[in-house]
Amino acid sequence: MAKALGGGLPIAAVAGKTEVMDAVGAGKVMHVGTMNANPVGLAACKATIEVLEGGALRTIAGLGRKLIKGIQDIIADKRVQGYGSVFSIFFTNMQEIRDYRDFLKVDKEKNLDLSRKLLKEGVLVWPPAYGHWFVSGAHTSEDIDRTLEAMSRVLP
Repeated sequence: MAKALGGGLPIAAVAGKTEVMDAVGAGKVMHVGTMNANPVGLAACKATIEVLEGGALRTIAGLGRKLIKGIQDIIADKRVQGYGSVFSIFFTNMQEIRDYRDFLKVDKEKNLDLSRKLLKEGVLVWPPAYGHWFVSGAHTSEDIDRTLEAMSRVLP
C-alpha cells in the first residue's frame, strides 16, 4: 500500500481495524517508523493521489475491465477473476477460486506456459506461474488490444 501511495518513493502506511487505528491516533498505542512523515515521500504521495483522483483510476479500471472482458470472450469460461485493473487467470474446472486451498488446485503449469507464449508475442505477464495481471496508468487502449490479439493467438 505504501509503495502505491508514494508512486514508488518511500513512504510509510499503516492500516488496520478501526479500534486499533483509533488507539494509535489517541496515543494509547505507539507507532514509529523510518519513513514516517518523510517530506519527499509525502510530496510524492500527494502528487500520486492528485493524479489518481484526476481520472487516472477511472482510466486504469476501464482498461482493466476491457482486458478482463476480452480474455473472458477468448477463453469462454469462468477462469478470470478480479476487479478493475487487478485480476487473475486460473486454469481450473472450478467456477470460482474462493481461498488458498482452491488456488492450490489450479494448474499453475498452464499459466506458466501461457506467460511463455505471450512473452514470445511481446506481452510480459508477471508473476508467470500465478496468473496475476495488473493494468497501470502506463497502459493504453492499444496495449490492451495488442494483448488481446496475442491472447487469441496463443490460447486454445
